[in-house]
Parts: sequence; structure tokens; C-alpha cells
Amino acid sequence: MTSSNGVKQIIQTIDKKEWSFLVIIAFLLIFITSLPYIYGYLTAPEDTHFLAISGINRFDYANYFSYIEQAKDGHLLFKDLYTTEPQPRAILNLFFLGLGLFAKFFKLSTVAIFQISRIILIPIFVFIFYLFVSLLFKEKLKRKLGLIFTCFSAGVGGLFSLFFTFPLLQIPIDLWMPEAFTFLSLYLNPLYIFSFILIISIFFLILLAKKNASCKYSFLAGICGLILFQIHPYDIPIIYLTLFIFWILSSIIEKRINWNLFKHCFVFALVSLPSVIYYFWLSTSHFVTVERITQASSLLITPSASAFILGYGFILPLTLMGIYIFLKKKSPYLPLLTAWLMVHIALLCLPLPLQRKMTEGLHIILCIFAVEGIWIIHQKFNLLKHKFLWIFIFIFFFNFSNIFIIKRDINYYKTSYFSIPKELISSMKWLRINSSEEANIISGSDMVTNNLIPAFSVRKIYFGHRIETIQAARKEKEVSWFFETNKNDDEKYSFLQKENLNYIFINKKEEYVFRPEEKEYLKKVFENNAASIFKVI
Repeated sequence: MTSSNGVKQIIQTIDKKEWSFLVIIAFLLIFITSLPYIYGYLTAPEDTHFLAISGINRFDYANYFSYIEQAKDGHLLFKDLYTTEPQPRAILNLFFLGLGLFAKFFKLSTVAIFQISRIILIPIFVFIFYLFVSLLFKEKLKRKLGLIFTCFSAGVGGLFSLFFTFPLLQIPIDLWMPEAFTFLSLYLNPLYIFSFILIISIFFLILLAKKNASCKYSFLAGICGLILFQIHPYDIPIIYLTLFIFWILSSIIEKRINWNLFKHCFVFALVSLPSVIYYFWLSTSHFVTVERITQASSLLITPSASAFILGYGFILPLTLMGIYIFLKKKSPYLPLLTAWLMVHIALLCLPLPLQRKMTEGLHIILCIFAVEGIWIIHQKFNLLKHKFLWIFIFIFFFNFSNIFIIKRDINYYKTSYFSIPKELISSMKWLRINSSEEANIISGSDMVTNNLIPAFSVRKIYFGHRIETIQAARKEKEVSWFFETNKNDDEKYSFLQKENLNYIFINKKEEYVFRPEEKEYLKKVFENNAASIFKVI
């Protein structure tokens, strides 16, 4: 191995000013992304529980919380608590298992550990990404521009949404697809941040393996892949196909089969394979996962081309300029970067299940190419000469959507979904203490309450999520039928028995025609000012 190609040597190229820069960027990211949550916490009404989540994908967080709570209860394997069908404990997610064990040891709430992990992972992402761009670019200003652009840029969706209304699949993606943008991922979800860290680490280590002809790097990349595929299996096709095409392109450029790179890709595949085998088994044999994938496939489809064009905005022309420069310079890293971009585009265009999830990491590779496009502008106009002008242009044309989302979330925090009455939460926790782990619950048509019950009771809900609940459309209709009338008691009792439903949860803020206190087959077992719970007898 040459002395200039190792991780330590790359770190040594980072000077004190750069380290100070990394600290400032990490601090800014933590501060900006935490500010809405701090506002929400401080302004939450008295006697409420602030959830500290975003309005984007707001019904997914409770599912994450339910996994963490199961881990806190001592379970290594999880159940899908959003469906009441009998199921084995077969779901393993090391990320949420780790958060749950950490929260249990330090006696932290699930909301607290979710935010703490997000904050801890942000500087790790900043460091890992900067290592990666330090390998790609020798110029220190390019590295800094790459980090700033990747961490803070978005498209023009926020600007256009001020003047236009879009149909669902034409809404610019920078307003609602967090996995497709770095800043939104850093703001919303520690799982996405950890996934980004692992994706970048894999490609960084594979490049080092190729340069140094050292299997230790490909083995470490395999460990990263093993963890990544275990916690976020959507990335399996992205990573494997990228490395395969990287090998093909490298062989074409070198006009010979690159067996050295093939060896490193093979080591990576071999080490990461157990996670792939596990998810193949889970997605073909575990009926709950099979049904979830089927339901998700019809919902997680690729949005329209216009949604992507507006979503990435001016990043796209900068990316095209950057690709041209990489080609002109004949960069040794071009085969990997090209393969990475090609795979994202192909997977988003092909009629595959869970298409939308193939955007994770796309923003990163677009920004890496865009660095060279920005560098052309810098050489012509000197970005350092008119800093405030360029900062204004960046905020207005590349950062407005992020500001738009933060402002939107701050407005959301004034609504009841994000600040839940403590008595409502305590009624859910009562179920956790006073019911069997196998208890099944049905609640009214209020989706917010249904969605939160598994997160705080750690019990299964009949209908609470449009993907996690098996046959969600049918069950939603059945819940409406059950609570919309006070008749058909024989049919309703048979329904409760057939579906093995043990408790009925009533949110007193909701109006129900159904009167559980009048039913001989129900017994009130809990009541406070927010909720009543009835047991099926």
C-alpha cells in the first residue's frame, strides 16, 4: 500500500482550519434542525406530550417508536404492532434495537432517544462525508463547497409552491421526500442519517481498496454493507448494482477485466450477504412483510419527472456541468460516481416495487458532481469576493425549500397531532401495564389516535397505518362501520370475536354514534378525562 492512500493519510490532509470548518457546519446543522423541535417543545400547551416529529411522513414515526419500545421491553425481535393477525417475532432491526437498549439503560423516553441519536449522528455524517470528498478533491475550497452544498441544498419546490398548486405525484420532491435530500434526512430521521453514513463509507472504502489493492478496506466496506442492508434493505439494489457497474466501467476504461476490483467487490458481497439472505427470507416467507411490501408498492411509486426537476432545481444544471468536467479531467473516480448516478436513474425508471425508496443517496451524488459546476462559477466570478451576494443567491435558489418546510412544521406544531394530551398518553400506557402482550385493540376512525396506540401501549392495533396494517383499506372500512352506528350488536360482537379484538379504545374528543357503555359484551376497565377503555367479555 502506498503511503498516501490510506485513511490516516487522507485525514492528515485536513488542516486545522478545515477541522474548525467541520465543527461550525456540524453545529449549524444541529442548531437549525433542532430549532423547530425546541420551538414546539417550548410552546406546547400545558399538560400535553410533544412528539418532536415533522409533518413529513408523520404517521411513520410511531412505527419507529413501537420498535424502540419493544426493545426496551427486552425483545430482540419485533412484531408489526399495526396489524392484529397472529405473527411470530421475526423482524430484526439493529438500529432500533440499539436505540431501545440505549434508552432502557439510560432511562430515556423514546422521543428523547430518537432526537439524541439524530444529533449525535449529524457530526459523524459531516466527518465521514468530508473524508469522502477529501479523497475526491485535493482543493480544500472544493471540499468545503461540497460539504455546504450537500448538507444545505434543495430545489425550487418551495418557491413554486407559493404560486402553484400541484397534483399529488407532481408535488416537487424537495417538499415531501426526505430520503431524497440530505438536509431533510438530517432534520427528520436518524435512520436516514445512519444509512447515509454507511452508504458513503462503503463507496469510500471500496475506492481505497481499489487504490491500495488491500482487502482490509473491502472487508470493512462489507461490514458497513452488512449493517446497512440489515437496517435499511431498500439500499441493497442501489449498492450492489453500483459496484457491479463500477467494475464493468473500470474494465471497459482499462480495456481489460479488472480482477483486482472484482475481488474487492466479491469480498464486499460475501461479507454483506447474510443481511441480504435474511431480508430475502423475510420478504418471501414472513406473511406480514410480504403484505406490507405489496401495499407499499402501490403507494411508493416514482413521482413525475416535473416533481424531480423542480425538486432538484438548479442542482441539475450544475450536476451536468460537473459531469462534463469529470469527463474532461478523466478522473479516476468517475467510474464509481457515474455508476452510482446511473443506478439511481435506472431504478427510479424501472417498474420495480418500492420505487420511491431508490432516491436515498441520489442527492449526494448529484451534489458531488455539482461541485465541479460550482467551481466553474467560482473561477469566473470568485465566490469569495462577493460572499454576501452568493450566500443570498444560495439561500434563495438552493435553500428556500428547507426554510419552507421548517416554517411549515412550526405551523404544524400549533395543531393537536404534535402535542398530545398527557392523559391520552397515560391511557395508552395503562394498556401496556394492564393487558397481555398479545392483546389486540380497536379504536375509532381517528387516525392520529390509532397511529399512536402501538407506540405507547406496545400493543397491536386493528387499523393504524396504511402500509403497516395488513389489508388496511378493508380494515379502515370495518372500523368506520363499527363506530358509525349503535346497532347490529350481534354482528359487531361476532366481528370482535372473529378478529380476536380484546379492547376498545375511545378518545373522548371524537364523536361516536357507537355507545360502548350500553353493550353487555363490553366492560369499562379504565377511564380518565381523555379516554375510556372497554374490555371485550
